[in-house]
Amino acid sequence: MGKVLLLLGLSFYTSVSIANADGPDFFRVSSENSIQMFEKMKTNSKLVLLVPPDTNGIKNLGCTGGATLQAWQKMTEQEREASKNKAWCNVGVQGKTGWVLSKYLSEGNRISETPSFNCYTAHPHEIEILICGNTELILLDNQLWSVYQGAISKAKAMTKGPEDAVKDLKQKQIAWMKNRNECWKEIGAKLTCSINIYKKQIEALQRYQTK
Repeated sequence: MGKVLLLLGLSFYTSVSIANADGPDFFRVSSENSIQMFEKMKTNSKLVLLVPPDTNGIKNLGCTGGATLQAWQKMTEQEREASKNKAWCNVGVQGKTGWVLSKYLSEGNRISETPSFNCYTAHPHEIEILICGNTELILLDNQLWSVYQGAISKAKAMTKGPEDAVKDLKQKQIAWMKNRNECWKEIGAKLTCSINIYKKQIEALQRYQTK
């Protein structure tokens, strides 16, 4: 039983005091809510952006402020709880850098795939940040882009009103993107909302091509 408690304690320690080791090359957001990335190691400093839950591929640029394992083992529960807000990590998210509390991070991995848009020049909308940091959404985004281009090609090949058909498709796609971005309002379900809305649009465009 003692060994189990020790292992659980060490697991807890590594999640909140990662600042004292080199740490992983990449993080993911382990919080159920979006986390704040600040310009400085202060919660009252300028907010750089919000990083949604399920975002992966966050570059570790260095952490500081965490307790050593030896010090942590001697802490009371109250002291350990207080130490959570002292460990910060400097991170890179899609071309932007800033500081986040390490308690909201866990080990992640590099994401080599890219979506149909440029993550480094796109507006840092919260859902776009999630897409760029989630492999499943990246694959869905690329699939959507492919079927959308197929729908545009079909519209252009129409014998009657091809220009109006193309214009209609483009307007609907813009409306869809605005609707997709509304997923940031879904507390605790941003990823699920985004996945569902991508799948529905892919199906709609596929039906369009088979008419």
